[in-house]
Amino acid sequence: MRFTIHIMKISNTNQYSANPQHNSISFEALKFKKVNNYINIFEDFPIKLKYGNLTEDCFVRANTDTKRFYVDVENKEGRHLGISTSNTIKDKSVLYNSIIQNLHQDCNIQGVGSTMRLGQIIILLENPKINKIKLFSMGDAVFFHSKFKFKPAITDKEELTKKLEDILVHSNDERFSKNVEDVKNLLSNDNQSKKYYLKNGNEILKQYLQNVVKNNLHKDPKFKIYSGFDMELTKKDILDNQDFYNNLFNKFGIDYQINT
Repeated sequence: MRFTIHIMKISNTNQYSANPQHNSISFEALKFKKVNNYINIFEDFPIKLKYGNLTEDCFVRANTDTKRFYVDVENKEGRHLGISTSNTIKDKSVLYNSIIQNLHQDCNIQGVGSTMRLGQIIILLENPKINKIKLFSMGDAVFFHSKFKFKPAITDKEELTKKLEDILVHSNDERFSKNVEDVKNLLSNDNQSKKYYLKNGNEILKQYLQNVVKNNLHKDPKFKIYSGFDMELTKKDILDNQDFYNNLFNKFGIDYQINT
C-alpha cells in the first residue's frame, strides 16, 4: 500500500498577518513531521474555502500531545473557524473523535467541517497503527458523517431496533422500498444471534443513511434523526472508496492522493 503526493501549482500573494514572521501563502504538496517519535502529522497548510461568491484564504493546522490530536481551521487573521479534537487514549489503533465544531456562525464560510474531517483521515492514513476513526454522532450530525462514509456502529440491540423501526415510516416511499424490506426481514427473523443481528442491522441502517444522502433528503424534516449513536470509519472503508476521497481532496484543494 502506498500513498503518493503530487505538487499542485497554485499561486497566492496574501499574507497571514497573525504570525509576526508571516510569509506569502503558497500552495504545495503536504509535508509531514514526526511527533513524540512515533506519530506522523501534517504541517500547517493553506486552503481556499468558499465565502459566499468569494473565497477565503484559510489555514489547516494539526497538533498533538501525548493523548490528543487537534485539527483546526483558521482564517488569515488567525481567527478560529473550526476546532476538532480526537484521541487514542483507550486503544492505540482507534482514533476517537470527541469534538468537531464550526465556530463561524456569523459568516457563510463553507467546508470548514469537511476540511477538519479530511485532516483526521489523513492522520489515520499516515499512521499505520491507527486503523479506524470512531465517534458518537449527535442526531443532527449523522448525515454529515454519513457523507464521509462513516457507518453506524451500534452495539446495543434495543437501540439498533428503534433506529431500524424508524425506517418503516417510509414504507410508502418507493425510493426506500429496499431499505424497508430489509428492515422487515431482519425484524421478523427470530432465529438469529445477537452478533448477526447487530452486524446486519448496522449495515441496513448504513444503506438507509446513504440512500437519504444520495437523494439529497438529509435536510428534509421527515428524515430528521433526533437521537445520536456510535459511528466509525475504518481504513479499509477509506481504501475501498479511494476515488471518492481523492475527489474530495481535489475539491478542497488539498494536495494529497491515495494510491493502493
